[in-house]
Parts: sequence; structure tokens; C-alpha cells
Amino acid sequence: MDKILFREPRIEDADVLLDFGNQLLTESDNYIRAPDERANDVAQMAAIIRSFQQTPNHVMLHAWERGVPVGEAVLIGGHLHKCRLTATVGLGILNSHQRMGLGTKLLVLLEERARELGLHRLELTVLHTNPAARRLYDRMGYRREGVKLQSVLQGHRYVDEIMMAKLLT
Repeated sequence: MDKILFREPRIEDADVLLDFGNQLLTESDNYIRAPDERANDVAQMAAIIRSFQQTPNHVMLHAWERGVPVGEAVLIGGHLHKCRLTATVGLGILNSHQRMGLGTKLLVLLEERARELGLHRLELTVLHTNPAARRLYDRMGYRREGVKLQSVLQGHRYVDEIMMAKLLT
């Protein structure tokens, strides 16, 4: 693995991030979102980047190898006043770059930003069919809070989502 650069996206990254998102969501069934539910064109991807840049409790980070994104982590803060210090975490690594520590590094960086923003709680869901991600979240201190039974249609069967969270303060 070449040197990896971790940074927030720029508007001019929209084209390569559109391709990255399509590849990420096409190559694995471990994500809740389908490829056509992310961004359909460069303009939509640019709008997503702009939204993250302009929303105070939102963060988007990417792992880049030789100018190409290979991993992504997002933090989506609550919109309501009483939930503004809670954020949802999303993480995705291309299959070719899994088990290299990128997920751990992206989560560490995301949690640093969450602390800088004064966030109190990070939460996520992970499919029970994704044991590698569950182990990562366990290792990073996320605790299981419950199960959403058969909440996601994966292929021709329903699978459970495991709800996990981590308190920062």
C-alpha cells in the first residue's frame, strides 16, 4: 500500500468521489445505501460536499492513495436542538483496501473531529452479516445497544442491523 493521505473533500473532488461511491456501493452488499441512492452525477456530489462543508456538525473525510479515494468516513450531526450533540457515523473502505488499518485510522480522525466539535455521542448501525466491521467498532469502543430485526433487504433475504454507540464525554 502506498502512502495514504487523509483529508476532507474539495468541490473539485466531486467527479472522483462520484466514481468512488459507485464502486464502493456496487462491490459490497454490506451497505444500506444502493449506488443510485448516493449521488447520480457530479453536480449532486458537489452539492453533497458543499453541504458537509457548510453544516457545522457534519464531517466528511477520505483516505486517498495516489490521488484516488479508497475510503470514506462521515459524521452527520443531529439537526434538532436536543440532539445536536449526537452524530451518526458512516464508514466505507474499498474491498481492495480493507484490513489495512484504514477503517481504524478514519474512525480515529473522525472521533478527533467529533471531540473538537463538542459532540457527546456517536452512533451507527452495522449489518449482522458484516463481522469484520462489527469487530472494528467493538475494538474502537462502540457498544451494542440493540438490534433492528430484519430491517434491511440484502439480496433476497432480510438481515438485522446492530445498533452501536460510543460516548465521547
